[in-house]
Amino acid sequence: MKHYPKVTIMIPTYNQSQYIKQAVESALAQDYSNIEIIVSDDSTNNKTRDILEEYVISEKIRYYHNKPRLGRVENYYHTLRNYPTGEWILNLDGDDFLVNDKFISKSIEILEKDNNIAMVFGREMIFNETTHALTQRETSLTSSQVLDGNEVFFKKRELRINFYHLSTLYSREKAVDVGFYEDNCLGVDTLSLMKLLINNKVAFINEIGGAWRVHDKNDSFTEDIDILIENIKCQYKLKDFLKKQKFDKNKINSWVDKNILNKFEIYMISLLKKRKFQLARKLLLEFKKNYPYLVVEILKDYKKILKLFIVFISPKLYTILSK
Repeated sequence: MKHYPKVTIMIPTYNQSQYIKQAVESALAQDYSNIEIIVSDDSTNNKTRDILEEYVISEKIRYYHNKPRLGRVENYYHTLRNYPTGEWILNLDGDDFLVNDKFISKSIEILEKDNNIAMVFGREMIFNETTHALTQRETSLTSSQVLDGNEVFFKKRELRINFYHLSTLYSREKAVDVGFYEDNCLGVDTLSLMKLLINNKVAFINEIGGAWRVHDKNDSFTEDIDILIENIKCQYKLKDFLKKQKFDKNKINSWVDKNILNKFEIYMISLLKKRKFQLARKLLLEFKKNYPYLVVEILKDYKKILKLFIVFISPKLYTILSK
């Protein structure tokens, strides 16, 4: 008899009542039969609960309202360890939605061929809440394939691979083992998925999973410099994790430094594009205080200096040249 492993779709949410029904409906639309849907509500009001009442009564979903509020990362952590009964997890934030009703069934097809795979990731889309435009993020991978996780980890930028919850199916057991969501930082989702790459097989599926909704309340677009610096510091969590796996020290240091510089550059360009010069200055000073040796590396790289200068004088020109 064929085994169909149970998949849990976790939907952690916080004051996203205007989006939550679309998220739940997109999860219910999956054509894979052995699914459970869990909503972990961190909201400060009952709007989300009221909207989902019909789904709870009909037992289409399991609903939990956290009191007191846990916070974004703690909600991820608590939900993963306490609620799912599935072997595999897909995490769908309450303001996002799935766009491919076959994503989970297609992912399971790959997992059936190799039981050593720790996660399956696909492509994702971006939904602009203002314009309603739906665009696709590109990757250099063009065909479904099983990959060596270590190689993907160290060549992530070259391969133009990004990992997003809404387009990734991961092993619950292995995720808990590597410490998913233990680090309270902005990019904890990517950080956790990166840990799962190490010493594991992973699979890319040439399918779109879900759409990340871009709106004015996305945590990812914060301009709080302290939060941005803390997220950069979280790269040292990966450094510590890699050290425990006995990787070459020089290889680890080189990778982490490049990742830190990349994140700093992304944040700086974002602030300069918005003409937030005072915040950009604060970010630079905080970065210099924490990573003086990396500031020297920036000054040595004329391409980085030129890029930041172009953004500074004209965000429009930078956009044109980046195409």
